[in-house]
Amino acid sequence: MSNMNPTALRASARLRAGADSARSRARLALALALSILVFLPLFPSMPSAGADASWKMALNEAWVRGFDFGRVVFTYGPYAFLSTEQYHPDTFGALLACSLFLGAILFLLLHLIELGSKRTVHIAFILSCLIASGYTSSPDVRFICYGFLFLVAAFRQPRRGEDTAGGLLLLGAPVILSLAALSLGLICLVKATFAVEAGVMVVLSTVVLHGRGRLLLVPAILVSFALGVTLFWLAAGQSLAELPHFFLNQAQVAVGYGQAMSVGEDILPPALFLISVIPLAIAIERDVQPPATGKIVMALGMVFILFLSFKEGFVREDVLHVMTPAEVLFILPWFWPFDRVDIWRHVQTAAAACTVVVFAMQFPRALDLQAKTAVFEQSLHCSDPDSLACPIRIGSLRRTYDLSLARLAEQVPLPKLQGTVDVYTMSQYLALANGYRWDPRPVLQSYSAYTPALAQMNADHLTGARAPDGVLFALDTIDFRLPALADGPSWPILLSQYDVNWIGKRRQPFGGQPVVYLRHKPDWRRIAVARTRLLERMVVLGQKVELPRSDAVLFATIDVRPGIYGRLEQVLFKDPDLYISFRFPDGEIGRYRLIPGMARAGFVISPVVADTEQFVALQGLEVGQALSNRRPIEFWLSGARGAPLVWTHPATVEISSLQARN
Repeated sequence: MSNMNPTALRASARLRAGADSARSRARLALALALSILVFLPLFPSMPSAGADASWKMALNEAWVRGFDFGRVVFTYGPYAFLSTEQYHPDTFGALLACSLFLGAILFLLLHLIELGSKRTVHIAFILSCLIASGYTSSPDVRFICYGFLFLVAAFRQPRRGEDTAGGLLLLGAPVILSLAALSLGLICLVKATFAVEAGVMVVLSTVVLHGRGRLLLVPAILVSFALGVTLFWLAAGQSLAELPHFFLNQAQVAVGYGQAMSVGEDILPPALFLISVIPLAIAIERDVQPPATGKIVMALGMVFILFLSFKEGFVREDVLHVMTPAEVLFILPWFWPFDRVDIWRHVQTAAAACTVVVFAMQFPRALDLQAKTAVFEQSLHCSDPDSLACPIRIGSLRRTYDLSLARLAEQVPLPKLQGTVDVYTMSQYLALANGYRWDPRPVLQSYSAYTPALAQMNADHLTGARAPDGVLFALDTIDFRLPALADGPSWPILLSQYDVNWIGKRRQPFGGQPVVYLRHKPDWRRIAVARTRLLERMVVLGQKVELPRSDAVLFATIDVRPGIYGRLEQVLFKDPDLYISFRFPDGEIGRYRLIPGMARAGFVISPVVADTEQFVALQGLEVGQALSNRRPIEFWLSGARGAPLVWTHPATVEISSLQARN
């Protein structure tokens, strides 16, 4: 080598530098592509029947029709399509733009962390895990991890001279962090859970930055975050004056979620999750050495996120939620900037991987492999010019969307309807697929009106200026709830101020409850519902209450509240389920799930209505002979395992008769 002339040495050095530069650019390009794929939906879902598909479709339509999301009350916000990934031709452009934006910021954050660390972060592995999580039943994992990544980026600042690698970080860490805070403003408008997490991560990041002496960055982050919420809210066509109402309503939804939406009593999944957290806690405790204020703050952030994912996955322990904590527990620690390799970190990785596998085996539908395989097989036919299902071809997406709507419209032969229409209790797709003038109540799905305030919003809507001219009613329920709890305070209004026009059956393969069309009576504004109190008493769990003898429809409010221990358990996990049981004249016993907030709002307790036909038989608030055997003699409250420790206060029961008056 020493005999080579200087010209040849310089040429060889240039070649090596060029090769290194090319490899570096290729790695950056791959990382950018993977980052975008984390949020970009290659296989968007289409409208379909069912409760979840209905609210996804409804939120898309709310965006398209310019509804005020300060008055649309649900767990999701105007940018829900970023999580649901359901296709709509008029929201898909916004979905693509926001996905590209979030993917680009994710790339910059990961690259910033890599530059500020002593060892290379496994970016490709992390991104692959995030992409995979988006194709399970837990798409929220991507957004949950995104917030923690922002906190880590605030801690891991690049050293001098390192922020120009590849020419991509000429913006500098302050600009990247400000852009990331702006993107968190967008994530706040996707889902209530994300808003809580984003707010906490922004506050913790300012603490970290202040502790590291980056005082000017603290106000920049706060301003960028607030600006992001405001700009993306306005970009959704919303009025700035309604933004506070949006967050207040989201708080209402969050407060009642645990008691109303909890399901599942299997102790194995949460126990396995908590066991898998132990080695992570040990590894982080060993890594946090004084002075380590920044890492302590990051540890608090990780605890908070793990707690949120625990609540999201195990309060409603079903195939749509249970994988979230397992996936978060596996992915989140990869963001932690460990200063040294620790055996406990390896133990935690193995434990988290085992947790994911066990959950997948216990809840195989959570992976939804059959549906994903079908979509992948369709994508193989994208070269076919007649393909309707190619996920890459935008025109094919639109044709598939139209075909999906046509199939939905076929399940009930609905005639043309005049005026505005709402749908009770959850099948909003019936109005949307048929092109009606859909004008919904504030809480879109009746099963989500689970606090007295939320239920009263819907009841007030029926008597207000925007009351729908007609209602499509199908008495669907979830989690074996007492059907009358679904928008219970609205039933007296629907039964007295609306007339039955027709009733139709759903066609196979959809099936389900029949659909009845209720039309406003001409004199509906003059009709009022009078209540006459017949009974009021305090009862405890298991105590039987004899119902008053009356020919009228009976309406009940049951105020049952947990004790101090129950309130603590509700915050940390979830309360045991409550049930209401009825004994009928023929000796039959009926048992249903009772939601405390819905019971406080009020519901029709006699006759016990179980389906749409029985609801129709109550029109005019008159009990016909057909429902005589649905009048219970008595009822009592009971609970699942551990309920007596939680529901310690006596319940206040009030029963009134209902009568429609002109």
